[in-house]
Amino acid sequence: MKFEILNFYLQNNKRIVTDISIIHLIKNPKTATEELLKSKGNTIVKFLYERNKPESWTTIDQLKPDAEPLSKEEIEQLESQEGHMTGEDANREYKTDLP
Repeated sequence: MKFEILNFYLQNNKRIVTDISIIHLIKNPKTATEELLKSKGNTIVKFLYERNKPESWTTIDQLKPDAEPLSKEEIEQLESQEGHMTGEDANREYKTDLP
């Protein structure tokens, strides 16, 4: 995707972008790289990837949402300040095979 920065301000030597305009979508990665290398000033190129979902997710996407309220345990987990555990951490700690 090729953008033009319309408005920004500086904070701690960093540009904080507050407004952009989309110039056009670049579908070919090679063309996007060429555009990135040629970009100057307020023109930027951002690589956007569309990931393929596992086939099982398609089935999940087609399910109707349930109206079942969250359990007390689920609410406690959502409100917890303890953070989260990555799949890698869970695999290591619990000897599982999570992605």
